[in-house]
Amino acid sequence: MRNIVITTLVLSATTSMPAFAGGFGLLANGGMHAAPAYYYAPSGAQGVDNQFRPNVGYGAEILIGDSDDRILGVMRAYINNDWPTTAPNVTIEDAAIPPADEQDIRFDGIITIGAQWGIWGEPLGFQLIATSMIGCAAATIDNLEYLIAEGGIGVTYNLSEQMQLASTIAVAGRYRKSLSHAESGFVSVRYLFD
Repeated sequence: MRNIVITTLVLSATTSMPAFAGGFGLLANGGMHAAPAYYYAPSGAQGVDNQFRPNVGYGAEILIGDSDDRILGVMRAYINNDWPTTAPNVTIEDAAIPPADEQDIRFDGIITIGAQWGIWGEPLGFQLIATSMIGCAAATIDNLEYLIAEGGIGVTYNLSEQMQLASTIAVAGRYRKSLSHAESGFVSVRYLFD
């Protein structure tokens, strides 16, 4: 079965017609993410204070598909900056607390691919959309990569036939050893071509 899938992917990649429709854009994002702040009891037991910390980012996106299609392929590549945790709320006496104030902001390079689904409205005017994305934070300074799956809802508005504004509110699951969550808003300015 695996050989059939690989052969199909290779053949489709080598025999497909090139795409001449799509777009590209600049994006910015901001939101909150869950982050664990650890502390240790004198016995060595670990405690965790789950905190909700801000994150911001910037990057680019590529769109695949005609500008008047309700479903578009989307690829985002962006830098995400996660704020570090603060000193944990300790529930154990004489707990050892790692110095949280010595942590720096994390700079993660994230790449996601997915789809933008037109729900209501006109693709070349005002449109209510949903997004589904999957990807990873593959470029990290501290080698703490993670997987990310994201779903969101938003709007697009065309300023002209080629210029589009897009805004999405998304909820993401991040996985690295355990599942955590993040909520973000994305805003982008896109140039569309057919």
